[in-house]
Amino acid sequence: MPDLLDETEPKLALAPRPLSRGVLAIGCVASLFVVIGLGAMSVWFYFRGQHQQAIRAVNAEVARIHAAGQPITTEDMVQSHRVPDGVFDATSLWIDAIKSASETKTGTEAQLPIVGDVKLAKLRAASPVSLLPLAEQFLTAHRATIDKTRAAAYAGGQCRYPVDFSQGINALLPHIQEARTLARILSLRLHVAVERGDIAAALESLRLQLALAATMDHEPLLITQLVRIAVISVALDDVRAIVGELPLTDPQLAELQALLATIDMKGPIKEGLIGERAMGFHTFHHLSQIKEVEILAGKDGRLQRPGDCLFYLELMQQMVEAADQQPQEARRAAQQVETTLKGRIGTQNPLDRLEIVVTALMFPATGKVFDASARTQAVRDSAIAGIGFRRYQLAHGNAPEKLAELVPQFLAAVPPDPFSAAGPLIMVVEGDQFAIYSVGSDLQDGKSLLADPESVDDFGFITRLTVPGKGAESRAPATD
Repeated sequence: MPDLLDETEPKLALAPRPLSRGVLAIGCVASLFVVIGLGAMSVWFYFRGQHQQAIRAVNAEVARIHAAGQPITTEDMVQSHRVPDGVFDATSLWIDAIKSASETKTGTEAQLPIVGDVKLAKLRAASPVSLLPLAEQFLTAHRATIDKTRAAAYAGGQCRYPVDFSQGINALLPHIQEARTLARILSLRLHVAVERGDIAAALESLRLQLALAATMDHEPLLITQLVRIAVISVALDDVRAIVGELPLTDPQLAELQALLATIDMKGPIKEGLIGERAMGFHTFHHLSQIKEVEILAGKDGRLQRPGDCLFYLELMQQMVEAADQQPQEARRAAQQVETTLKGRIGTQNPLDRLEIVVTALMFPATGKVFDASARTQAVRDSAIAGIGFRRYQLAHGNAPEKLAELVPQFLAAVPPDPFSAAGPLIMVVEGDQFAIYSVGSDLQDGKSLLADPESVDDFGFITRLTVPGKGAESRAPATD
């Protein structure tokens, strides 16, 4: 008989109630939105973290720049762009001279060399149709300009041209551009003086040219420094005419050497880079000032695109540091920065390119600035050595065989070639000319300067080998 106590009723398994397709679809969509939302939040937090990290890094860099005593904001620029206490402020005198040069019109400018497009050879008195009388009339019309320039230069002191820093990289520099006109007038005056044999006027014109260039020594923008270099380059080119055509005495030549030695090729470039960095930093707070990125602009006055700004500041810091180095190292540093920037611009990742779009648009052509500075330094040092060459001739009656013979009586040391760490400037004597020059940026001695003085391969100082005769002293003085 079965044990009833051990008997159990069979249990029926209840089958789950199937879900409808609609419920499943809603669940899947909800899950997808949750995943997308979580992903979006993760991305937002990531980029937000990157944004905040970049802001902290920018603030740290700004603090470092301030600690170094350098300007970084427009307020800093306003404070730093002032003539130091105790130094005479010659700004108004120079502005008067520059305005006078630009406002005085004779209608003959285009017909003359230097201020126009006519070749300098037509200024020669021996030219079949000499423009010398017309040039003298032009200079007579600019007598007030010369007088104002002379007054500004002899007053000494320093100059600070007005700049509206609130405009950032769009700031206008009218006086700097107009300074080119004054530089051309002074150069024409110098060549007229050389043609007339007026040593005093020729030397004074050169001093005024270099005084004009010196007014830009402390200007905080690279465009200003390029104008300054251009003015200096014209003056150095004019030294060839003075040394090659006029019978200068040894004291006059020594004074000319000392004058050229005062030209500073490092300090002003550094000031320009520091100012350029500050103007760029200002622009990152006012992206509306750049038409190409207006769509990215936020509220003016607030730091926008901090990652982009940090990249800009890092590159500019490398350039500021490079300005303290010798020309070879400075040019190498500029090339490295340009390579870094081009690498970021040329990346295959569009997001990476977008990250530094503002830097790519406004980063200055620092390589060109350092190249122009090195070139001008090479010409300056070649001219100083060339004047030493002439002094040696006057003392010994013959030309030196090598630059080392000028040391130490006529030259403190043989100048190194700014473009080549391997050697000094090169001296060549050929026919009735001698040249002292640099190998240039290609680092190759093209031996082209004597064959083609306008060569871009080699550049330096070239002039007559023969010492100018005494007859030129009796020529009539130039007319202002």
